[in-house]
Amino acid sequence: MRSMLQLPDERESEQAAEAVGSFRRFLAQVGESETVTLRPADGVDADEVTVPRAAFDLFLDVLSNMANGHGQRQCGHARCCARRTDDPAGG
Repeated sequence: MRSMLQLPDERESEQAAEAVGSFRRFLAQVGESETVTLRPADGVDADEVTVPRAAFDLFLDVLSNMANGHGQRQCGHARCCARRTDDPAGG
């Protein structure tokens, strides 16, 4: 885990944007479930993971911020956000 707030680079922002799109399509299929279960791809030897929907929604918020060039880290009970200053659109 990064100890300092670091902004995503262009590659990370692009990956986050792709992931957000995929997860939003996934959530449209599962509806308003109270939990989200992630399973590894076929052939991958790993356990599935079930998390509360609220936690998964927070994860999507983090990915969305990264996709928009914003950094984010947990600060006690609040989230701290920042954005790239080289963003001509202002974020």
